[in-house]
Amino acid sequence: MKQPRNDRPRAAGPLPVPGARPGPVDALFAVVVLALVCFGLVMLLSASMSEGLSRDDSPLYFFGKQFVFTLIGAAVCFLVSLVNPRLYNRAWIGLLAYVGTFGILCLVLVPHIGAVSGGARRWFSLGGIQVQPSEIAKVLLVFCLAVYYSRIERLRASGGLERATPFRTFRAALWVEFFLPFFCLLFWLVPIAMEPHMSGMVILTLVFAAVVCVSGARPRILLAGLAILVVVALVLGLLLVAMLPSLLPYLPESLQKYTNLTYIAGRFSVFFHPEQASDDLLWQTKQALQAIGAGGLTGVGLGLGRQKFGYLPMSYNDYIFAIIGEELGMLGAILVLALFLVLLFRGAVIARKAGGTFGYVLAAGYTTLLVVQALLNIGVATNSIPPTGISLPFFSYGGSSNLMFLAAVGVILAVSRTSRTNAMLPGKDGFR
Repeated sequence: MKQPRNDRPRAAGPLPVPGARPGPVDALFAVVVLALVCFGLVMLLSASMSEGLSRDDSPLYFFGKQFVFTLIGAAVCFLVSLVNPRLYNRAWIGLLAYVGTFGILCLVLVPHIGAVSGGARRWFSLGGIQVQPSEIAKVLLVFCLAVYYSRIERLRASGGLERATPFRTFRAALWVEFFLPFFCLLFWLVPIAMEPHMSGMVILTLVFAAVVCVSGARPRILLAGLAILVVVALVLGLLLVAMLPSLLPYLPESLQKYTNLTYIAGRFSVFFHPEQASDDLLWQTKQALQAIGAGGLTGVGLGLGRQKFGYLPMSYNDYIFAIIGEELGMLGAILVLALFLVLLFRGAVIARKAGGTFGYVLAAGYTTLLVVQALLNIGVATNSIPPTGISLPFFSYGGSSNLMFLAAVGVILAVSRTSRTNAMLPGKDGFR
């Protein structure tokens, strides 16, 4: 029988063992996150002052709420960073997280529980606080996949995926390493699509793809799975287009603007054919570009931007990067990009030094989540990708989302404390 092998490259050196004393957190990663959080609070204060005055007659209306959630998030981050990640690498915890997340994603669709805003039902109130379940799903997706793939690596290493013939072995690996977790993701995407929340679906799919790529699955497995998905998607897409007129009356009203394609076509027309798009569809994009262009190299000055005074909608949320470009100029925008790129580099280093698949996937997955969401937000603000509602981590207003991002940062720091370099004792991998 062919000997099983593990294809994922690992760093050289002794492995950490259960009971080894954790080391300090990765200082550079922690400093970068602290800089992003403080920078984000300052820019949120500037971007939200006008809207705060109109909402509650106070320029600190949004800043005050965000500051409270940031303090709570910092406490959560600190507490999570103290816990050795291997302690919650349990199959039952992963299953509970998966089922619980699916439950709250469905709960938000229940009338009188889910809150409707802008034609979408994406929130529910918990003690007077608006919670967006898709933000919780982003973080728990990485955790669930980390638990799953740590067990798949054990199965792979023990020869549990080996079959009588190479084709059967390939088929078993394709199902276990790709299609089973993909179908599990689909169960989450269905209620998110019904909200509807297309940007949430995009981010979850991208994070899932990144985690699968770093999970140790062989390239031929990934290519075969992707090819099959493309073929199936094309066939189902053609069938859906043919059957859509008869299915339309039975679909929820919240999906009407998506099923008739007018909403999606409008979004893409802004990007690909702006000369044909309506002024309403072009308004945010034009105002964001005007804000960035007005900033020049050094900006008009912190707090002195004009677009936030009713010209640029959601200037304190989805389009806060445009306010950064206006008030701090190209140098401020480059600083934001530089901080996220350093975050990406340092997160990759932490993942590389992790003592096993569980820690590796956690660090790589959460770093990917933070950086991908930041790049998508910046892409929308600069008209580099079609417009959609995506927040900028640590900058945009949103208590529950930033709380979850800081919890993810705490997990990355916990992985850095228990990496190979912090536990230089020979023995069994402490993360598996």
